[in-house]
Amino acid sequence: MNLTISRSVISLSKGISVVNQYTDFVPFSLNDQLSFELANQKYISATAVCRKKGAMLFCTNHPFCDPDEVHFPMNHEKTNVGGYNASDMREYLNRVVINLFPEEIRKEMMSFDNNDWLRLPTYNELFGPARAGLPSERWICCASPNGRIMRRIGNTFNDIMPASYWLGTTCEDYPNTFYYVNEKGEAGPCLANLNFFSIRLVFMLKNRD
Repeated sequence: MNLTISRSVISLSKGISVVNQYTDFVPFSLNDQLSFELANQKYISATAVCRKKGAMLFCTNHPFCDPDEVHFPMNHEKTNVGGYNASDMREYLNRVVINLFPEEIRKEMMSFDNNDWLRLPTYNELFGPARAGLPSERWICCASPNGRIMRRIGNTFNDIMPASYWLGTTCEDYPNTFYYVNEKGEAGPCLANLNFFSIRLVFMLKNRD
């Protein structure tokens, strides 16, 4: 398996930042960059964005689909009843997409509370509740002329998202919609049965202390 973990380290003696690379699993740190090859010969890269009990949460740096590929709707029917948990997207990620992950990665994955291996980012994780939420549990979104940029409170990192992508959160102000994020980092509603947007994956890997 072609696995690479990259970590930026500041050398205090030299006053410069160097990048260490590993080809095997190591105890993860926030902002670690993980990359590996999928079964369809495409590479995926992700950033360590949040510590969890016994695990590290990773969010992919790029859309799962190429911009010119056919995307997947949240639901094949125009409905958001049951939210993300009842969506066709959730089934697709954990029945089809997970099988593209190499076995070595799947062995290191930790499931979420609902036993899923993969999911989408949520609105609150990216934008935070209006007047609540712990900084350690969410990420701040910013706009950039170059495309999508995310900055995490206390642990800043940048990544470019050249395509719009779904969020796993329904929009209560509009019927039959889920939120999505456009290339400028702005969130908006879209009908669940439209296939305009790409997929950004979130998953957890076991952490070795």
